[in-house]
Amino acid sequence: PPFPGAEMSQPEDKDAKLRKAGKAILASTYEHLKKHGLGREDAREALQAALEYVAAHLDGKISPSASAHGGEGESAAHSQLPMEVVAKGGTVESYTGCLLGLALGDAVGVASYGHQVESLGELNRALGAQRPPVDEHLITASGPLALQLPGGQFGLPLGCWSDRTAAAMCTAQSMVAVGRHDPVDVLLRLLRLYRTGVGGCRPGMCPGLDAPTIESLEAFERYASQGGKRIYGRTAPAIDSSAALARVPPIVLLMAPSAPAACLAAAAENTRTTHNSTATMDASRYLAAVLAGIVVSAGRTPPAQIKELVLASRYAPAPDVWGSKPLSRDARDIADGSFRTKECPRVLRDSASEVLAQALWALLEASSFEHGIERLLQHRAGRAALSVYGALAGALFGAASLPKAWIQ
Repeated sequence: PPFPGAEMSQPEDKDAKLRKAGKAILASTYEHLKKHGLGREDAREALQAALEYVAAHLDGKISPSASAHGGEGESAAHSQLPMEVVAKGGTVESYTGCLLGLALGDAVGVASYGHQVESLGELNRALGAQRPPVDEHLITASGPLALQLPGGQFGLPLGCWSDRTAAAMCTAQSMVAVGRHDPVDVLLRLLRLYRTGVGGCRPGMCPGLDAPTIESLEAFERYASQGGKRIYGRTAPAIDSSAALARVPPIVLLMAPSAPAACLAAAAENTRTTHNSTATMDASRYLAAVLAGIVVSAGRTPPAQIKELVLASRYAPAPDVWGSKPLSRDARDIADGSFRTKECPRVLRDSASEVLAQALWALLEASSFEHGIERLLQHRAGRAALSVYGALAGALFGAASLPKAWIQ
């Protein structure tokens, strides 16, 4: 634990697991009764049916891929079942592509920092890596060569990632361990990353954490160790920064297929823990909306059609999400298509909206994962835009489309 009394989610004992399972069953049954207008007299019969269904699952009489919920509704219980969510919408190919794509974009941004790089071929040459004779979309380095490469951002060699990937993985690991979005658990993991480097690309360090994130984590540590009730949000600086965007994709992957509106709210809540700025939170909400549209359509709709859908004006993955909570000015401009320009939008202050605009511009331009990376390199984009684009494009084109040499 990063400080006394603070425990990240650990493997639960049997009693805790039984209580959690019971709550999930009750929540699901209640939602079903309410939705279909059933009353108290129907509750006992419905609960008995639910228990029999679960028992049949455990006995192997029903395929695990079958759904007790019919894919409807937005109950909290649905967002606690990752494998069921994957079965309902999205594909493993898209999910894997999203997370790997984020890491690859981040790593390319780290490697290309400080070099005059406008194409993937130039990236190879700038780093001193061997350029393949046929396919210039490969960056290869192994053995002694990898150790001789000049340092990129933060002095890191080729293949290293920054705080963007590390923070995304903290969020993903929390979602898997807890089974839902728990902002406090995510903060505990981020605090461990900051204090010990666990999850970073090198033992003992996590380069790239921005000042608002560090300030928020240190305030969270002080308040929590003193038994504070409200230990995040209030202490987070109201500074518009792109750092929190990388934590959005894991939330979308878990929640979007069954609870898209709740997914957008969770993305904003996660952002608020370190960047309590309306502009930043709304950029996270719109990124969540676009990515949600991609993952629920991937594998069933051609990428070109998915792009047309999610990059349309004010795309929403659920009814009335912008009407009930309108976007602020910068995010609204992006939703209205301000990124649809001939040249890549400029990033002047690393704001979340500027970075999101660059990533969406590259997604609009891209005919493949690598093409979008190259377009961003041509416009000197940094790891912030490259990682967000990587998550979007990886989910859109799928894990099989990612360059194998980069992953290796």
